[in-house]
Amino acid sequence: MAQLYTALPSNHIRLLHLQPGTGKVAIETILQTAPLDSTREYEALSYVWGKNVSKKAIRCNGIVVDATKNLVEAMQHLRYPDGPRTLWIDALCINQSDNIEKSIQVMMMGDIYSRAMRTIIWLRPADHISDIALAFVRTTFDDLLGSPDKMRSEMSELQRELGAGVDVSAIERRLARPKAESQVSTAADRSLLVDVDPDDQVASVTALLQREWWTRVWIIQELCLSKEAVLVCGNSSAPWEAMLFAITELNTIDPEESLFVPPLEAISRYHSLSATRAGLAASTVRPPLLDTLASFRRFRATNPLDKVYALLGVSNSVGVVPDYNLNPKECFEHIARHIIMGSNNLDILDHVVPSYPSAIRETPELHSWAPDWCQDDVADPYIRGTVELDSAPHNNDVENADKDKTKAKEDPILTSQARFDSEGLLVLRGIVIDRIDHMLGPIWNPQFGNAPNRPILPANGISAVISWITFIVKRLLLIPRNIRRVSRFMIYCQSLVEFARLATTTEPTIAADEESQAAYRVLALSMRTFGHPTAEKVADLLGGQEDLAKPKLLRFLRSLKVDKLVPFVYHMFNGAWLFYVNAVDDGEDAPEFVPEGISADACRRPAVTGNGYLCLTPHTCRVGYQVALLRGGRQPYLIRDAGGQRWEVVGPCYFSNDHTKEVKGLWSDKKTIDMVFV
Repeated sequence: MAQLYTALPSNHIRLLHLQPGTGKVAIETILQTAPLDSTREYEALSYVWGKNVSKKAIRCNGIVVDATKNLVEAMQHLRYPDGPRTLWIDALCINQSDNIEKSIQVMMMGDIYSRAMRTIIWLRPADHISDIALAFVRTTFDDLLGSPDKMRSEMSELQRELGAGVDVSAIERRLARPKAESQVSTAADRSLLVDVDPDDQVASVTALLQREWWTRVWIIQELCLSKEAVLVCGNSSAPWEAMLFAITELNTIDPEESLFVPPLEAISRYHSLSATRAGLAASTVRPPLLDTLASFRRFRATNPLDKVYALLGVSNSVGVVPDYNLNPKECFEHIARHIIMGSNNLDILDHVVPSYPSAIRETPELHSWAPDWCQDDVADPYIRGTVELDSAPHNNDVENADKDKTKAKEDPILTSQARFDSEGLLVLRGIVIDRIDHMLGPIWNPQFGNAPNRPILPANGISAVISWITFIVKRLLLIPRNIRRVSRFMIYCQSLVEFARLATTTEPTIAADEESQAAYRVLALSMRTFGHPTAEKVADLLGGQEDLAKPKLLRFLRSLKVDKLVPFVYHMFNGAWLFYVNAVDDGEDAPEFVPEGISADACRRPAVTGNGYLCLTPHTCRVGYQVALLRGGRQPYLIRDAGGQRWEVVGPCYFSNDHTKEVKGLWSDKKTIDMVFV
């Protein structure tokens, strides 16, 4: 590979000329250096690199080089049969063995993708389902293009539902073209869909959304900064903006009748990408780097440094320069220092909690004030006030959700005066105001296994039989698992209520005999941005908990310690009993706020402080940890003594809205001290 590359002049890139060919004919390419600001047209490729162990040989400038299987497949499908095609492909156009060049080119990638004629999104080779999906995407889009008034009406409706998630400008450009140029479907598409069930047509789109490309962090910049984006699967393609209207058709599927449940996480990823692309197209203002890192934290990267560097082009990251000579610890601490010194708040400390259930972070010896971006986020975005679609409230009232989100974001205590000492440790002005006295285990999210979806149109009879057998077996295996999870979930609800009763002995604002009010306080705290449950519903919940312990068999099993010795057996009986109770009740559903609250705050631990305040703490919190007010913080933080008059940040400590104001009122400049955090 060293013979292939020479040093790049400043502000230059390499373009790859993919030579003509068809089928399995060997791939030939030519690399050529060009100024980035030249008028030469090229297309940029966005794809998943794939595993390095699976490589194939291609020829580049006459030299045999290795390329991943995914890239070779892409080039085989994308090359023209009768002429060269000019592309920018990061794996070949950047000398990957030169960290200095890679750092410079990564800094330029935002410009590379925004200057490209279009970005080709390679979703891997096609199959029967992807052919149906893209045919459905194209025909749905063309049907709306044929009726501009209907198209604009749907866009307006989607804008009301999704806010900034609709790229109106791209669709208007498409509408402005002559009909012959704007159409993307063919007669073959409609012929293919004739014998396909309408629900299967819609469901097939979700199969595209679950391909690996959608999970990678690099695709955010590659998609969102491109002038035009096209989805390519094998030899089939569709414009990016056409996907939106196909995905909205998922609302027409009845999960009970069709045995198909749309994959919410995959759909949320799509909407998050779509909103970011539309937002960047509409404004030159970039969001803060911290907000971008938090919003896309669940996207993956092979190199941990790319969890940061891949997002520089879509955020306000002035002053941050990629450096692939750093290790993850050095990179994450450098980014944390940059964010802390460039802001007037301590929002970054909301993101330092390790992913549940781990008590440690993946990056060794990382300072407690620096988030480990290798790990998924456990902070509730609607409490901290950032935007994360896959944690949004399960309701259609976007306007109310936005209001709740705004309410949840408290003003910081004055302006942060953070600094770093000669050892590189964080120094903050702060004051210890309380300690944790009582705790409950982490709020347990049952994470009921999603029922597997039925097969979508297998290509032949044998695969149809295999797919249906697999589907039936998976459904049957899910039953005992969900029965056990129902049991564990309800037992946790019981412990939550018992904890609320304990809190009545220390909570100064609740009378000791008002048990339902105590439970109300805990549940309302965990759901403070989802609306408050009524005291009557909580009282009903308390009454329901009392009924759970009535079966004699369960009491007998508990007397034999089966719940401790063989929990699998006990939870099977208990879960079956709960299903029975649900089947014979009067049809009233459990209060909706309970699962929503549990889901929103999963992995947090309810706690009571020494001064009698109810709060939600990180899952890593322990009795005895201190509650501190830190200058620049929006809420109190949990800290622990690291010895030698130094502290470690544990994470945010959330009180109810009223108590947050009360606790923050304890701030006094005269009582604060310099606190050093390791």
